[in-house]
Amino acid sequence: MSKVAAKNSKIVLYFGTPTPAPVAFVEVKSYSLQVSKGSIDVSVLSTDWKEYLSGQREWKGTLELYWNPADASAEKQINTILMGDGNLRIGYRPEGTGVGLPEFVGDAVITDWNLGGATNDAVGVSLSFQGNGALEEEVQEA
Repeated sequence: MSKVAAKNSKIVLYFGTPTPAPVAFVEVKSYSLQVSKGSIDVSVLSTDWKEYLSGQREWKGTLELYWNPADASAEKQINTILMGDGNLRIGYRPEGTGVGLPEFVGDAVITDWNLGGATNDAVGVSLSFQGNGALEEEVQEA
């Protein structure tokens, strides 16, 4: 069974015109991506077993970052997006960046942004978002 080191993962934010370019978050401590699929109960009284239809899917994610006020890349764009309409286009690259590697890309709405710290710890940012439409599995071209 092959395994992939999380240290190679990249989380990118797409912004810019005319063609959005991926810009990596550089201070990521951890991340998560969750896809859920609903079910529709169509069971009837005359049977012993429940039956279901496939329902709608949704996705959401989180990022744990170190606070870096000098970073003008993706983290800076999050502040702009957060204070604006809260929409972003994000890509998860679990095997890192490279031609032919997988990427999960979708539009999302920022739902939470938390800044915090503790004794003997660096200041961190916790970011949560809810997918807004489909999450696409793509293959990186560049």
